[in-house]
Amino acid sequence: MAALTPVGTLLTPSRLFGLAILAPVLFLAVGSLASFLTDLLRRNQDH
Repeated sequence: MAALTPVGTLLTPSRLFGLAILAPVLFLAVGSLASFLTDLLRRNQDH
């Protein structure tokens, strides 16, 4: 039955609120990971 529910019911306010919290957290995590990887690459090039 869950598969028959329209897409609109999936976007409940609580889920949108969760996405609003998760989006910046994921953005910061990806950004820190990217900077960490570039830092590693620069260190490897220095040696």
